[in-house]
Amino acid sequence: MCGPNVEAGPERFAFAHFSDTQNLFAVPGITERTTAIVRALNVLQPAFTINTGDLVTYGEEAEYRDYLAVLETARVPVFHVPGNHDIFWLRCEKKTWRAS
Repeated sequence: MCGPNVEAGPERFAFAHFSDTQNLFAVPGITERTTAIVRALNVLQPAFTINTGDLVTYGEEAEYRDYLAVLETARVPVFHVPGNHDIFWLRCEKKTWRAS
């Protein structure tokens, strides 16, 4: 979230990018850091935000619930792109991988 201060306007806009929020609750301090990211986004008010993965560690439903609970206070649109941690460990992906 560093860079030039760009004023939003009809021809320009600002967006934010972050990634690697995996280990959300497994690594001490990661929840606080993700919460700090959301607070900063709420102050900066970019047009949109992208998390380019890894959102969670193992792709389990409970991990996504926890991740989304942290982000539900975001007052800007957040788009999520899966990373290797998000898809590699999914049960269906394991089956697909083994069948290949």
